[in-house]
Amino acid sequence: MGFRTKWGRWPFAALTLITMGLVWGVALVAYADSIDYLSVSGLGQVQGEATSTATLVVPPTGSAASAEGAQSAGLGSTLAVTATATVTPTAVPPTRTPTPTRAPANVIVNGGFEEGFLEGQGVGKGWGRFQNGNVFAGWYDDTWSKVVYEGGHAQLLELRAASEPNRYVGIFQTVQVMPNAEYVLTLHGLVRSDPGSPQASNYGYRMQYGIDYKGGTNWESKDIQWVELMWDEQPRQDPTGANQYRMETYTTTVKAQTDKLTLYIRGWKKWADLLEGNYDIDGVSLVGLPGASVSPTATPSPGMPVTGIGSSLIENPVLLVASVLLLVVLAGGAAWGLAQRRT
Repeated sequence: MGFRTKWGRWPFAALTLITMGLVWGVALVAYADSIDYLSVSGLGQVQGEATSTATLVVPPTGSAASAEGAQSAGLGSTLAVTATATVTPTAVPPTRTPTPTRAPANVIVNGGFEEGFLEGQGVGKGWGRFQNGNVFAGWYDDTWSKVVYEGGHAQLLELRAASEPNRYVGIFQTVQVMPNAEYVLTLHGLVRSDPGSPQASNYGYRMQYGIDYKGGTNWESKDIQWVELMWDEQPRQDPTGANQYRMETYTTTVKAQTDKLTLYIRGWKKWADLLEGNYDIDGVSLVGLPGASVSPTATPSPGMPVTGIGSSLIENPVLLVASVLLLVVLAGGAAWGLAQRRT
């Protein structure tokens, strides 16, 4: 009765297997075609040179069709021609473009003193000034070409008529830096005095620089490390015009400790007398070494890396539909078998 014969229920089992094969075969072919499409269109992640295969259906035509070909065409057969295409890998663009590194720059303002001087103070714009009293101290815009390192201006400091020893006059500037970064400090200038030489003055006129790594503005602070410049005195005046002045240069590397530091430069008159000393400063720079002025780069957000398109059952709608159909067939078969047993 129905499919119940002497052969048992094998027709249903055969039907189930055939249905499973057709459904899964269609699903796999569709899935393979979708993967090929994604590879060719560049939607998937390309790891290397890939090859995709496409099937072109060419029906037999007119004179080229034989009787056998016509019969095959009548049965719904097709002539399959396989073509191979090579896909060039497509580079995956970065999600973020790092900001280019800026070239190191001089963080000192008006280090060449070409940007002018504060009116009534004689000190270069961007700089402050200091002195410790009991001496005549002066600050001037020096335009004498023999004592200017570059451009047309230099900072001139003056000390004379000291009533006490160890008199000072100087300038300072606080700048922004990167903590723990290294900078190259460069100073240009010269010392001139009435005696005209260190031997004649018993090394009475010297220049020093100091750095407050905390960015303080008190030149007498114990935080400042003073360094004497080995710039020997030269004659202060040139009445005959025959003097050839020696422009001195000093360079060193300093390492910032916080986000700012203060540079001090001072003239030093050791002895109490009426003689005069002049101190010219020019071409001051504090330039960061590579890494001292770097823009932040993008940091990827934490998470699992994406390596390509997923291939799970849920992500593939064709496989999902095929699985549902298979479950429907199996459920129908079970119901049919139960009905057969009741009859």
